[in-house]
Amino acid sequence: MPWIFGLGSLLVMSLVGCGTTPAEPAVAASVAEPAEVVPSEVHQPEVARPEPGPPWRASHILIRWADDPAAARATATRLLADLDGGTPIADLARAWSHDPSGPRGGALGVFGAGVYDPAFEAGVAALPVGGAGLVEANDGVHVVVREAVDVGAYAHLVVCWAGARACRASRSEAEARARMDQATAELTGGAAFADVARTWSDSETAADGGALGAVGPETLPTALWRAAAELRPGETSDVVALASGLHLIHRAQ
Repeated sequence: MPWIFGLGSLLVMSLVGCGTTPAEPAVAASVAEPAEVVPSEVHQPEVARPEPGPPWRASHILIRWADDPAAARATATRLLADLDGGTPIADLARAWSHDPSGPRGGALGVFGAGVYDPAFEAGVAALPVGGAGLVEANDGVHVVVREAVDVGAYAHLVVCWAGARACRASRSEAEARARMDQATAELTGGAAFADVARTWSDSETAADGGALGAVGPETLPTALWRAAAELRPGETSDVVALASGLHLIHRAQ
């Protein structure tokens, strides 16, 4: 099992809604990110990955070990207290997190087993939905909030070229990119995703406006699912380039 700590002696804590202001960050945005160093005294034993099944959704703040595990734990514990006091995790993540998800508020979206460090995944799986705690993994201490998985309905648009995986089109890659540019221009201009998919998509779902229905990490390529998991209803992803072509995914609800 991973190391999971709650505030004080609690394993898991619930969030309480009252506003506080986070303390002055000790790591300014302009400071170079510390190297991923795992001191021997905090090295994690091998952790079995959680069993695949219903995916998880979480937001987090990563405080890297650097060369001072005690300081990393102290910072993470203080941030957990700020979270308990009502400061949104998104605000804390933007100010403190060493992870690339920090600028977007620490949101990881929805993910299944095998995406992240097994110690981190096991820690998320051990938390109840709505619970928060500290999870120690190989890269540092994570302040984690497990969130409810909101299964939405999605639609998809793909433009491919000759030689792309499973593509029947004869166009060149440059022609495919120009086609995708036209599709995204129409979306930017306010066209409905379903109409654009019917016009431009090479997918078999084009006739249905690209409709995929409910999807999850087990049904989409990892990069496309990560893009989908971050969408709010009505939003469309940036273009995702895969071996099968250029993709857009849209969250309908």
